[in-house]
Amino acid sequence: MAHDRRVDDRDGAEVLLCQAADNYPRLKRIWAEQGYRGAGFHAWIRQATGITVQIVQRRAGGFRHTWAKTGAPPAP
Repeated sequence: MAHDRRVDDRDGAEVLLCQAADNYPRLKRIWAEQGYRGAGFHAWIRQATGITVQIVQRRAGGFRHTWAKTGAPPAP
C-alpha cells in the first residue's frame, strides 16, 4: 500500500526551523513569503525556537517576468 508522504509547508517549516535553531543558535530572523503569514504561526515559531519570521513581498511581477527567452537579452 502506498502512503502519501506530502507535508504541508508550514508543518515542514516548523520542523526545519526547530532543527535550524538547534544547529545555528545565532539564527534569529528569517524572511518568508506570504504563505507563512499568521500571528499564531509566528508566535509558535518565536516561542519554540527564538526565531522571528518576517514576511516579505516580491517585487512587482515576481519571478514570472524576469526570465528572457533563449538568445534574447534580459529585460532592463
